[in-house]
Amino acid sequence: MKRIIKILLPLILLILTVAGVEWFVGWHTIVRGFNDLPGQYLWAAMVLMVFSYVLRTWRIEVSLTIKGRFSELFKLSLTHNILNIMMPMRTGEASFPIFMKAQFNVPMLTASLHLIMFRLLDLLCLLCIGGVLLLWRDFPLVSLAICGLFVVVIRYSELLKLLALRLLRSAHQPILVKIRDTLEQLPTTGKTYFTIALLTLCSWLSKLTAFVLIVLGISGLSFHTALLGIVGADLSSVLPIHGVAGSGTFEAAFILAAEINGINNLQSSFPQLLEASVQLHVFLLGSAASIYAMSLLFATLMPLLKPSSEAAGKK
Repeated sequence: MKRIIKILLPLILLILTVAGVEWFVGWHTIVRGFNDLPGQYLWAAMVLMVFSYVLRTWRIEVSLTIKGRFSELFKLSLTHNILNIMMPMRTGEASFPIFMKAQFNVPMLTASLHLIMFRLLDLLCLLCIGGVLLLWRDFPLVSLAICGLFVVVIRYSELLKLLALRLLRSAHQPILVKIRDTLEQLPTTGKTYFTIALLTLCSWLSKLTAFVLIVLGISGLSFHTALLGIVGADLSSVLPIHGVAGSGTFEAAFILAAEINGINNLQSSFPQLLEASVQLHVFLLGSAASIYAMSLLFATLMPLLKPSSEAAGKK
């Protein structure tokens, strides 16, 4: 029964989302919005998305100390990303430790713990950005305090690992002992960890800027409302339940976060917010698929270009 629910629930969310968009907005309106989007907005957003993925790949390289194989890591990161976006119920996350083991001989437990650290940092960055956005107009000092708290949490992340190690200290089961030994090697302090945290923050700022360009280029939403909705939509990625390709939960989180901004008339604003959220979601899926396809094309062409470049070097 649980397995059936895990299959049916994402499909139901997808069907309801497609039908709801047609009922309240119309898919022709979604397409027309992209036709009206200025080309420079789209290209700038795509460049920022690629830059975000590069920073995420760099984060993996630094965290796991893998040198000289950035292009392979980049392809792995994009593959993990597209699977994580498209597959329901967070099942795509499992691809990361599997790929790291198969392609880089990194133990699955090690890769899994690093992935958990990445996701905690992702969540921390989004919560910080969301809190600042929500409060900066009315409570600027509180926003500054949130930024300070973010720095403090990053600075003392080692304490969280030490707490986990203390809880596992008396464990004797082989699997718990292995988790404890692996956890001890996780970088949570020093230059390596702060580099990972900085790359995480910069990658999110790059991605959020790309999303803002798309939403502002298509919709009539204010900057503050658009950015708050975007942060909410991205926070939905940590939910354990979501539809195929995030359908339903992405749009709902965008609308709810935008409503927090103080839009009073939900009935009149709902179609506009739904339209913006769907257009952003389409861009997310389209950009992820396009960048992944380009990486595959680049990986295919590279072996063909190497012999010619080597021959030119010999001449």
